[in-house]
Amino acid sequence: MEFEGFRKKGASEKSLIDPDNKQYFFMRWDRMYVERTPKGEKRMGLWHMNAHRPEVTLVSSTPENKAESWTVLVTESELRMTGFSNSNKDIE
Repeated sequence: MEFEGFRKKGASEKSLIDPDNKQYFFMRWDRMYVERTPKGEKRMGLWHMNAHRPEVTLVSSTPENKAESWTVLVTESELRMTGFSNSNKDIE
């Protein structure tokens, strides 16, 4: 899925963080995720879906990165994630 937007506290900031359009986020079938940052760095880890609520937790394979939890909204054409961990609050 192509990374189309980023909002912090409701304001669009994608042009400020990803001017070269390098960033993406991919959730693989084997419960691994692959993320590329605006600087082109790859990050990987495991994703875990909550069985009772529309929430996903991303657990990085890099020990210094903390796990992040997101509320998930899925439509035919979009995956929208809204952060609710301390590190990603107010990020959509």
